[in-house]
Amino acid sequence: MPDASLCPGCNQPKPKSWKLCKTCLEIYGGIADEWDAWLRERVNSARRWQYQEEQAYDHEIPLGDVEPYDGMDPDLDEPLWTRPRDEMAPVGPEALPYAPYEDEDMNRAYRKANGIDEIDEDGNRIPPQELPDDDPDDE
Repeated sequence: MPDASLCPGCNQPKPKSWKLCKTCLEIYGGIADEWDAWLRERVNSARRWQYQEEQAYDHEIPLGDVEPYDGMDPDLDEPLWTRPRDEMAPVGPEALPYAPYEDEDMNRAYRKANGIDEIDEDGNRIPPQELPDDDPDDE
């Protein structure tokens, strides 16, 4: 990782606000357009890295600073979804609840969006069907 206090041209100490150290400025000059391509690339990379570090410092929250919600149950062994297993519909390696909402239309839309089969009165699984439009006369 580049260090803002080191010159990208020779890795010697320099003031952080300077692009190059005094020796490199004497050798290459102070006009960036006249520098060799490799030196421009190293200076630009160092400045991009420094900008990224400043943004992270200003805007990212370290994980150590995040405190859990006071109402959260600290027991991490408890499953996140606590519905009985027979109310769950298998989907791939995970299981999703069959009807998590009180409104049946919401449950039907939820099952369709998650690819969960419908279950008829006899317990047979029916693949998700197209939901009817609210008003078929709008077409």
